Amino acid sequence: MAKSNLTKIAKMVKAGNSQGLAESFVSSLVETIQRTQPEYKPSTFYKPSGVGGCIRQMYFERIGQSIRSNADYNLIAMGEAGTFRHEVLQEYMVRMAEADKDFEWLDVAEHLKHNPVEGTWVDDKFKKNDYETKCKNDLLQLSFLCDGLVRYKGKLYIMEIKTETMFKFTKHTEPYPEHKMQATCYGLCLGVDDVIFLYENRDSFEKKAYTFHITDEMKQEVVDKLARCEEFVLKGESPKEFCSSPYCPYCRKEGRML
Repeated sequence: MAKSNLTKIAKMVKAGNSQGLAESFVSSLVETIQRTQPEYKPSTFYKPSGVGGCIRQMYFERIGQSIRSNADYNLIAMGEAGTFRHEVLQEYMVRMAEADKDFEWLDVAEHLKHNPVEGTWVDDKFKKNDYETKCKNDLLQLSFLCDGLVRYKGKLYIMEIKTETMFKFTKHTEPYPEHKMQATCYGLCLGVDDVIFLYENRDSFEKKAYTFHITDEMKQEVVDKLARCEEFVLKGESPKEFCSSPYCPYCRKEGRML
């Protein structure tokens, strides 16, 4: 065999070994990411982000039987990236309050202290960052993290930050219906009827915002859905209303047996 051919084979073998080492490194890193995630502790409170969605998911989460598989490492990263961008934007808004006399960043706990809402309290034991506040309402059985409470041009708003893909970002010209339902839950618990939705494109970091007013009709819609789900909880029967999402683990074929 010619020397040049042997040289080529040797290079190929070397490259193969190098690639194998690289793949082994990535595999070990991914395993570490998944293994070192905090233990999931299910809450029996309703999540506002789910109230606009599947009632079966609401039911099973309410009774402490949430279906939660080990998150894929890229989904973990997406969540971490979203959390990071929330903190960055919140910090800039705090700085904005120092420079813009029309904008004020408010302390949620202080606001509730002076403007109490029946059933709502602040969970001081939970600390995610310096800007978000863990709120719970025992009457509605809702629990959530409030991104912020602001006053802009003399009006009080709930601040809700959303990061999303370019496809979703360019698709909508108003908040998604499920986001409106989520914000309505916040409004019921905080006693505030107006919201600023800040959307950020996680690919280009472009931003757009919408103001949204929570109506009495929307509040009633939320209360009615919570009450309807509570009826199933009290009866100990899961709802047989299956959502159309192909990704819902509670409504896919295997989840329908629950």
